[in-house]
Amino acid sequence: MSLLSDSNTNVRVAAAEALGRIADPAALRDAAEQSMPTEPSPFVQAALLTAAARLPAADRAALVAALLSRRDLDPIVRAEAEFLART
Repeated sequence: MSLLSDSNTNVRVAAAEALGRIADPAALRDAAEQSMPTEPSPFVQAALLTAAARLPAADRAALVAALLSRRDLDPIVRAEAEFLART
């Protein structure tokens, strides 16, 4: 999804939220795999994580693990991801 690479953080947040609303697991997985490892904004990270929570646990596990592997991850987003990894 090209809007997830827009230069405007608000556009990226809206794109992540839209992915969560349409709840298409394949589209969400593909977009999150591309965006999560490099997304600098904690707002977009949180929106992607919230959208990923709609995926079955097996499908979201790799996405959450990729996010948790980041050293620069916002502490609040990290806590949310750790919780999601346990559920």
